[in-house]
Amino acid sequence: MIALQPRLASLNAYDFGFLRERYSEDHPKYAPFFDEAASELRKFYELVLSSNGPLAVLSKKVDELWHTHVLHTPQYRAFSSQVLGDYIDHQPHSELTPVPGAAITNFYREYTDRFGSVPSIWTEDIPVAHMADLRRGKVPAAMLEMRWSGWPGK
Repeated sequence: MIALQPRLASLNAYDFGFLRERYSEDHPKYAPFFDEAASELRKFYELVLSSNGPLAVLSKKVDELWHTHVLHTPQYRAFSSQVLGDYIDHQPHSELTPVPGAAITNFYREYTDRFGSVPSIWTEDIPVAHMADLRRGKVPAAMLEMRWSGWPGK
């Protein structure tokens, strides 16, 4: 088992600033939200540290920042190894590469338990009609047809 506190300290000290330029160039409409996306990606990584997964990333702003991090492969590999303890797979959810639907409910439950209410950056890309089911821990079938990514777990 990994020692959580030193990893959390490393995660909290990690500077995502080197990703700003590429993220802003690739996703200009999200550029003003870089700091919020980086803060929430850090929280997602914290959940990865304390979870067996799977966990979903339903925020396009956060997911695109995760993509940007992965594109910086040497830095992402070092971050995963040194901070998270192992390489953390980024898996786009699709019919051919599914991430279990439980990743969605796991994320919302674990986020709420650890950080409190889920901010709008995580819900703004989800149809309002689905939010009530998600709050009850249910994944609407239509959400499994949506484009999202996640970590398939350990």
